[in-house]
Amino acid sequence: MPSLLVVDSPRSYRRIQVEKKKLMAKGATISWLSDQLSKGAFMLLLDCRPYAEFARCHVQGAINLTIPSLMLRRLKKGTSFAISSLITSEESKAQFNRNLHLASGIVLYDSETSDVSSVSSSSALGVLLKKFSEDVNTPVWLLEGKAKYIFFI
Repeated sequence: MPSLLVVDSPRSYRRIQVEKKKLMAKGATISWLSDQLSKGAFMLLLDCRPYAEFARCHVQGAINLTIPSLMLRRLKKGTSFAISSLITSEESKAQFNRNLHLASGIVLYDSETSDVSSVSSSSALGVLLKKFSEDVNTPVWLLEGKAKYIFFI
């Protein structure tokens, strides 16, 4: 059964729509990413899985970015943060800061999200997508599907 969205005014409805747009990212497939990289596009790849999974295997050149549960609760309440503060190593922080404004796009991925529509605003990816939409003018994509493991090395 579909749920109803009850709003108390047109202003509330517009605010809700703006919030939804802020969380929007485009979905990307493995083949799309492969095509972009083969055309020479410079994509900033952000691996949003826990560090242990990242350390075991990851996409070459990807940067691990994780949000510990305590920090996620604070961020949901509106605490301000720098995206680079979520990066696990100093070398990766430097790589992120150096390449963020050079990238033609940002691609996020984790091990659980299969498509953009399944990202909730209260999830770690939802918080990241909102932060990117507020702070960065670079297009953001979410790598969809379980086939992303093909790229892991």
